Amino acid sequence: EIAHAQFVLIGESHYDHDTPLFADALYRALHANFGFHHLVVEQDFVGMEEAVKPGVRGDAKAIAAIARRYPYLIGFASDQDLQLLADVARLERVPDPIWGLEQTQGTTRYLEELARIAPSAELRAECSSLLDAAQKIEGKRGPHGNYLSDEVDALEKMTALRAHFHAPSGSRAERLLSGLVKSAEIYSYYRRAERGEFVGLFNNTVREAWFKQQFLDDYHRSVKLGEAAPKALFKFGDEHMYRGLNPVSAFPIGKFVCEIADW
Repeated sequence: EIAHAQFVLIGESHYDHDTPLFADALYRALHANFGFHHLVVEQDFVGMEEAVKPGVRGDAKAIAAIARRYPYLIGFASDQDLQLLADVARLERVPDPIWGLEQTQGTTRYLEELARIAPSAELRAECSSLLDAAQKIEGKRGPHGNYLSDEVDALEKMTALRAHFHAPSGSRAERLLSGLVKSAEIYSYYRRAERGEFVGLFNNTVREAWFKQQFLDDYHRSVKLGEAAPKALFKFGDEHMYRGLNPVSAFPIGKFVCEIADW
């Protein structure tokens, strides 16, 4: 069934320890026999950048240290999930073996980098102020969400930060700021729905649209680097892997990549 597939999709129930073990074994077979070179996961793209950077790539303990430093940056951080990331990165020679499509979760990591690259002292101070507030929520992983999900006016604050930055289109700063704003928007639909507004659907549909855009960016980058039709194993929550309308009334990333493969 998979000998001629471009994408293989695993839809999981989150937080079990067997699925990443199975995914690890499956990825090895896909790589060895069918030329797969990418793992696509429901994880923050900055977290996946951290997982493959020099000195960390291929080392599960080093990835775990990052997860401890930024408790919300790597959303699924069991020993088995971290070993999967390490094994894929060690196996591959491509520069970007792991594509993270998830909305921003580890706010502090983003704000630290934005503070470093801010073009003015005023902007650095604004980033640092937001960072201080985020660290109070994200300093230790607990029963609640991250800063973007818990702070009531996170969307307004991140939108203002992006406006003040005036980051050029296509720049690193623009990508980080867009991630913060879009994630705050997605979380805001959930909060508003809890208050009785009929916007809960957008928590699902806008999030899937973000997955799709992130995937296209990664896909096109790999094509430019010489892969004519990149092959990838996906590991996501099962509702994201439907081929059609999923149980939360969204057309998910799974349907999208099936159509790309058909095309």
